[in-house]
Parts: sequence; C-alpha cells; structure tokens
Amino acid sequence: MKSLLLKLIICFFLISCSIKCFSQNLIVNPGAESGDPTTNGWTSVSMGTTGASCYNNTGWRIIQTANGFPSAHGGSYFFFPGCSSTNGVTFELRQDINVTANASLIDAGWDSFTFSGYIQTYNQTPQDQAQIIVEYRNTTNTTVLTSYNTALQTSASAWKNYTNTTVAPSGTRYIRIRLLAKVNTGPSDDGYFDELSLTSNIPLPVSFTSFSLVPANNAVQINWSTASETNNNFFTVQRSQNQTDWTNIATVEGKVNSITNVGYSVVDNNPPEGILYYRIMQTDINGKTTYSEIRQTRFTPVFNDVAVFPNPAKDIVNIQGDNLKNAQISLYNGLGQTIIPVSVLQDNHATINVSRLTKGIYYIRIQNNGNTTIRKLLIE
Repeated sequence: MKSLLLKLIICFFLISCSIKCFSQNLIVNPGAESGDPTTNGWTSVSMGTTGASCYNNTGWRIIQTANGFPSAHGGSYFFFPGCSSTNGVTFELRQDINVTANASLIDAGWDSFTFSGYIQTYNQTPQDQAQIIVEYRNTTNTTVLTSYNTALQTSASAWKNYTNTTVAPSGTRYIRIRLLAKVNTGPSDDGYFDELSLTSNIPLPVSFTSFSLVPANNAVQINWSTASETNNNFFTVQRSQNQTDWTNIATVEGKVNSITNVGYSVVDNNPPEGILYYRIMQTDINGKTTYSEIRQTRFTPVFNDVAVFPNPAKDIVNIQGDNLKNAQISLYNGLGQTIIPVSVLQDNHATINVSRLTKGIYYIRIQNNGNTTIRKLLIE
C-alpha cells in the first residue's frame, strides 16, 4: 500500500512538473562561463599546454572567436583542452556529481537523468576528435554501473548536440561527466565542448521558477519564486565574492508542501563592493539540502545619508555615513586646493581637526568607485 501511495505521489508531481516546473542543471560551470573549469567545478585528468602561445591563459577554457576559434554555442566561452604537437594524445576533464539525495528513488528504479551537450571540432585534415562519456557510479565512486558514450566524434565548423536519458541503476550515487579530446593534427587540441547539462527527471524538493538580483541604493534585493515545494523546511540566502566561500545572509521559512506559485524576497543591506554571487540553499524537513543556480551582480555603494557635523564648526568636524570605510575623503578650499586628506578610522566614521584653518567656506569631497558627493562646510 505504501509503495502504491508513493508511486501516486511521484506521478502527481511528475505531471505537475511537466506543466510548470523546470529542472535544475546539476553540472557546475556547465559552459566554462564561471571561470577556469580546472578550479571551478571540474577536475583535470590531463590537458595540453596553456599560455599566450596556445591562445589561452588557463587550461580547458577559451574565449569565442579569438585567433580563429568558433563562436560559443552559448555565452562567451567554451571548453578547450590546450595545445600539443603529439598526435594521438588524448586529454580529459571530468566532474563527479553526487546524487545521493535521490537514493531512495534511484534504488526503486524511478529516477532517470537526461544529459545534453554540444561538440565541435576544427575544420582540418585529419580533424581532431571529441568524446563525452556519462558514467553512473556506485556509492564508493569506484564502479561504473552503466554509461552513455558518444564515441570519438568530429563536427567541423558546427556545434552538434548529443543527448541521452538513462534510468539510473540501483545503487547509483555519483554521475561522472567525462570530456575527452584527441589530437590528430597539432599544435592545438581542437575538440571543443559547450553547454553541458544533466537533469533529474524526478522533481526536486523545490522547483525554482525565478531567481533575480536587484541592486538598489546600498543594498541588493534577492527575489525568487517556486512552482512547487515538497517537505521544504526553509531557505538560506547565501552570498560569496569568489563562488567558494559562502556567507549566510538570511533564513526564510518554506511552505513545507505547496503546488502553487510562491514568491520570496530578502534584502542584503550594505554588502561588500564588487562582483557578488548569490544562491539559495534549500533545506528539507529531514535536513537534506539542495541549491539554486548561482546569480551574480556588481554592487557599487552610493552615498545617500552622509552627515557632516557640527556645521558651522570651530575645532572638530565629524563625517558619518553608511559606506565610508573604503572611501577617499578630502577637505579643500574655494580654489579647489586640497587642504587636508582624511582617513576613515572605524565604523564608517571620520574626523577632521579644523582648529588651525582660517575662517571661511570649505568643501568636503567623498569619493568611492566613481561615485562622488560634496558637502559644504563653514568654519567659524
């Protein structure tokens, strides 16, 4: 009876998801867009030489259209294994994806995974070759239970899509994506890969329908919505400056179980300046976690509420605001001559000793990353 009930629940969510859900790509850095693959998401088994003589700066990544390379299938970058003049050598990049969260469904034979990826090779004779292998591996990640293999392929001057859906064998806990490129004509290994994806065909605990960032004033607003939630306890909004170290920004209660569209919003006040990355960590009632895709934005603080006091002043002037920590502050006269450079001491607060200055009108300039505000100061 329990088995039948579970099947009915799964079928219900499969039907619901086919109407209004989208599956989350389980591959990290799937198009080489988020930095060097060998340091972000992927492991280099072997690769060719890199550097200016090989048209790139890092391994397994190249920007589109430079030095005769093709356009990416999506974005601006694609996977490129480097250079070698040794014909017959094969370079490999791989990523292991942990699917333990779906263990009970996998072992019941109810979870299948769909892989999709693009291959292209350079138009030369003979052409270099590219190959993708998807391996379904056991709990110790040592035994291949089944696999999908494109075999060595050539596709001159055009991206060719390869896709496969496989029911994960019982015992599958890891899925390994392998990219292999073989040199047949050097000096570069021109087997290219782009826009890889691996999705589960069982709905995730949470199906995200949107996820956006809205920088405003001195904050970033994080918005997301879900089409369905299953045993969802809470969300944790996380921020990073390098996609490796993550800081928890806020925790928001989930709806536990829902099949209607639900919207959420969190404000990250006074985040650090620069490129910021955000993601949503979802925790179910059993403590298991899943993650949204990563979104990025550039944050630049603005000076809205800078206070200069006392004004008029005789001895000490205080400058206080929300985003003064890394600002450049200076005091100058009516001729535009800088009189006193100022350092922010702590807690977004700075002081200026004006006791030795001649009475009159002065100006305080505050600059940070291209933003400038000026305050008039009267010294008595």
